[in-house]
Amino acid sequence: MQAVVQGAAHTVDLPQIVRESNFYTNLQRQFEAGEASSSSLQRIEELFGEKSQQAWPNSWVRLPLDRLSAEARRTLEQDLRRDKSRPEKGQRTDVSRFIIPDKNGAKILRIPVSYLLKLALADAMSCPPTLEDSIRQVGTRIQQCYLNDNVSPEILSYYVSTPTRNQRLGKLVAREAGLRYLLTQLLVAWANGPLGLRESGQEVVVYCSARPPVLQQRFSECLPDTFYRELFTSPCLSGWDVGEDKQQYMRSCHEILSRSRWHAITKLRDSGAIHTDLVVLPKLCDASLANNGVHVTLGSRMLGELFADDRLEEEKWIGDLTTKIVEHFLPLFVGTYSAAPYRIDFENFHAEKVLGFLPHQLHATHLRMFWRRWKKKARNRVFRKSLSPSGFGWLDRLLAQTLRLKGDYVPDFRLLDYFVSPLSTHKSPALSGQIDSAERLKNDLAEMGIYDTRLPLYSLFRQRLVNAVGYSGFEGRHFSLFPSWQQDFAPAVELQSLVTTFAVCKALSRKLTHHDIPNDPFEESERRQFIFATAAGVPTVYVRSHTKNTFLQQILAHTTKTRLSRRYPGYYRVLVNEYRHALVRILREDSPQGSDTECHTDLLQDLSSRLHHPRQESAAGRLTGNVLESISGPQNPILTSGEMFNEASDRYARTQLRQNHTLEAYDMLIDFWKQDANLNPHVHRQLGLLGLGVSGPTRFLQRIRRKVAEENTTHEDLLDLIRLVLVTIEQSEAGCENIGGDSMSPSTERHPQRFPSFHATPIH
Repeated sequence: MQAVVQGAAHTVDLPQIVRESNFYTNLQRQFEAGEASSSSLQRIEELFGEKSQQAWPNSWVRLPLDRLSAEARRTLEQDLRRDKSRPEKGQRTDVSRFIIPDKNGAKILRIPVSYLLKLALADAMSCPPTLEDSIRQVGTRIQQCYLNDNVSPEILSYYVSTPTRNQRLGKLVAREAGLRYLLTQLLVAWANGPLGLRESGQEVVVYCSARPPVLQQRFSECLPDTFYRELFTSPCLSGWDVGEDKQQYMRSCHEILSRSRWHAITKLRDSGAIHTDLVVLPKLCDASLANNGVHVTLGSRMLGELFADDRLEEEKWIGDLTTKIVEHFLPLFVGTYSAAPYRIDFENFHAEKVLGFLPHQLHATHLRMFWRRWKKKARNRVFRKSLSPSGFGWLDRLLAQTLRLKGDYVPDFRLLDYFVSPLSTHKSPALSGQIDSAERLKNDLAEMGIYDTRLPLYSLFRQRLVNAVGYSGFEGRHFSLFPSWQQDFAPAVELQSLVTTFAVCKALSRKLTHHDIPNDPFEESERRQFIFATAAGVPTVYVRSHTKNTFLQQILAHTTKTRLSRRYPGYYRVLVNEYRHALVRILREDSPQGSDTECHTDLLQDLSSRLHHPRQESAAGRLTGNVLESISGPQNPILTSGEMFNEASDRYARTQLRQNHTLEAYDMLIDFWKQDANLNPHVHRQLGLLGLGVSGPTRFLQRIRRKVAEENTTHEDLLDLIRLVLVTIEQSEAGCENIGGDSMSPSTERHPQRFPSFHATPIH
């Protein structure tokens, strides 16, 4: 999730820290002495702006330490330890960053929003009346779900969702995600109200957004990389025993990604995407770590039992093959169920800017084809010839205005702006089925200067091994922003389950082997180019007519309108949208045995409808339409400037979409108490402590719905609502635990190769 702090520059932490920094003071002195140009100082001053109110991305917050309850103070003291497992080591060495004096000498707590959420939960739990032990245990446990990855909040699932005959996986997962989102909004309201942030001129807003805010991108362009890391990397107060080590790891992530951007320029030139020495150099400071996505992990008890007896080699062999099969299907998700719309102006349409990390993820041949086709698709043509920006900003803006050069619009910029999946090397393929394949590839990439061996190997679809995490499953990391929990998130999880089941069945039955999907970097790039083409909206890709990828050949046999390319002899010209329709046909014709045929039929029908009517029904189309509607702009995003569209997109996600998500989650909470709650004596006692009767939750929720929508809830109602959500979490978790052992049929358990049922689904 994304976090901003709204307020004037003199009341919010981020602008204060920048202005009080040695960097800013030295820059001012250098300007006064004539040693620095005015442009460097002016760019930073423009960030503060003349407005009295502004949304500061990923700013920390400041609040008096004495506003915290005793319970919240104990939580803070524990998290400020150098090693939480060894209290005798004392406090962290950087405690002075978090506890600072104000003008009167009182102690002020300075923390990121991601950690503020955990403290707000601890504070709300300790308010009278006293919580019942079981609810207190729930609240204490889910505090550990509030982590910080970069600085944005990273929130793990509160419990594992398990489907039944009557409850589909997607619906249950969407409910859990909605509860998590709703409680997060309530904790934000608690921090703004009872904890006193709004009184001091700060107002926290937490919302779903896949891209870094425009203002944060501007910060990355004018601040030194070391200072940027000081401001925007996580201090890792929660979730790790030795937080300072994790903090250093996060800074290493930012450093290596920034360095990889520079190495990408050399690859662009070697591939032929750049023909001259005149390039726009990337900044030393990269903002891509502020991209946010949703990771959905599907686990299978059956697969866990199958590979439990130290069968690591077989599990890795099956898992790598499954991953390669699933990668062919990932274009089905991009833009249809999740998206990150982005507008690129002509002056920014440089290969070294928009291609991002693609030189490290695609073979040079595919990269060159991809960039040529992307330029053709973009609205930058004069007399049918594609025109590229010169690199001189004033000249490019003049050309764009004179010749009506529009730049481009892409459906999912997050997948282009982040290092999602590095390309294998010839010596070290990542998905070879061998146990140490990932480590060998990381070593090769580290020697090339584009990766760090301390980082896990990034992947769009990653296997979870029994010996490593305690269960067998797969994590999908390809989701960006969902417009709706039930309309988009739920079917996306169902589709991931269907595709994963399809792939595992093919792997276990040996209908496909590693020989059918080779590990050569070219073949790996050949199948992944469809993902990036879909994210960029590029309509065409090229596949070798004699490709060694047998499974890709089978897909192309179902793909219509494919022909031999006239430009590239020996290659097929494949329409990306037709390729996606072919994937749907394959899933429809070759569904795994034992699956819910009726449910999958409805799912694939919905997917086909989104592919046929992308502007009206897909996630990218609806998000884009809503952004344009919010500024009363034209219905075509290409007719709106990039700056206006992207700022409007940030504003829409922060306001209207956040409210839509909140109300949808709130209505799911009402439906739970109407239909699914188990009103046993234990629950009656909990509701009685909250002052709610047997039917009280529904009446209470309906009574304050408008106040929640208007963010005008009283202190008492807010506290009751937080506690009611905790009761709901306990109820939902107990329901999943009770039916967990009965979710697989006996035939499935006896014949695991026929239908692996994915039903344990933690999400973060």
